[in-house]
Amino acid sequence: MENYFIINPVSGKGKSADYIPIIKENKENHIYVTSKKGEAESFARSISSLGSEVSFFAVGGDGTLNEVINGIAGYKNARAGIVPAGTGNDFVRCFKNKERFRSINAQINGTEIIMDTAEAIFDNRIGTNFINMANIGFDCNVVINTNTIKKKYASGSFAYILGAVQEMAGNWGNDIRISFDDGYVYDNSQLLCTIANGHYCGGGFCSSPYAELSDGYLDVAIVDKISKLKLISMLKEYRDGTYLKNSSAEGFITYKRTKTLMVELKNEQGVSVDGEIFYFRKAEFKIKKHSLRFILPAGAAFN
Repeated sequence: MENYFIINPVSGKGKSADYIPIIKENKENHIYVTSKKGEAESFARSISSLGSEVSFFAVGGDGTLNEVINGIAGYKNARAGIVPAGTGNDFVRCFKNKERFRSINAQINGTEIIMDTAEAIFDNRIGTNFINMANIGFDCNVVINTNTIKKKYASGSFAYILGAVQEMAGNWGNDIRISFDDGYVYDNSQLLCTIANGHYCGGGFCSSPYAELSDGYLDVAIVDKISKLKLISMLKEYRDGTYLKNSSAEGFITYKRTKTLMVELKNEQGVSVDGEIFYFRKAEFKIKKHSLRFILPAGAAFN
C-alpha cells in the first residue's frame, strides 16, 4: 500500500506545510504539494488510474479532501483520509477524539471504514462528489462573502464572522422548489437549505445533528425565510445542533432524510459544496452508498 500525503500549502495560513518534516520521518511516505486549485484532484486521479492499492491523505481543509474524493471516485483501489489543516475543519467534527486526525502515526496505523459520499449535478451538465455537505442560501452566501473578505481584508475565523455580519445586513431569502424521492415537495421562500452527509458546516455549526456517514441517506434541513431577529435568537441552538428540538421551530423548519432530491430555483443562486462554490438554476443531489474507503486514524471513532 503506497501512502501519498497531498499538501495544500495555503490551507490554514500555511499550517499544512508544518507536517512535511513529520511525514518525511518515514521514508516510504510520498509527499505531493499542490500549487493551484484542482491539482489535488488531478494528481489523485492519475495515481489511482495506475491500479495499485493506494492511500491518499489530504493535508489541508475540507476543500482539499473534496478534491481527493473527486479524484479517486470510481477507483476501488484507492482510499482517502484527512489531516485537518484548514480553517473550519468541519468534517472531522463528525468523529470522537478528532485530535487523532492530526497525528501522522495515527493516520498510518488507522483502520479502513466504508462510508457514503454524495453527488451533485448542476443544470444537467456539471457534476461533483462531496463527502460532507452542500449549503444553499444564507450559509452559502456567508462562504461567498468570506472568500471575498479573505482576499482583501482578513483571514481565518474572523473573515467568516465578517462574512456573516455582511449577510445579516443584506436582503435574504429566495424562492426554491425541492422535490424529494418520497413525493414530498417543498415550494416556498427559504432562508437556507443544508444537504448533508456529515454534521457540521461553517466552522462548527451542527446543522445536521441526525446525519450518519454510512446510512445511505442525505439529511436535508430547510429553514423558511424568517426575520433576522428570529434567526439571531436561534443561532446558539443552530450551532450546537439542538434547534430541531425547539417546538417553536416546527412551523418554519423542514427536516427530511432522502436518497435523492431535485432543487429548482427561480433565479440563479450559489451552492457551497464542501466549501467550493457552484452556481445553478436546477440541481440533482443523490447519495452514493458505501462508495468510499475512508482511513480512520487509530484512536478516533464515530460520534
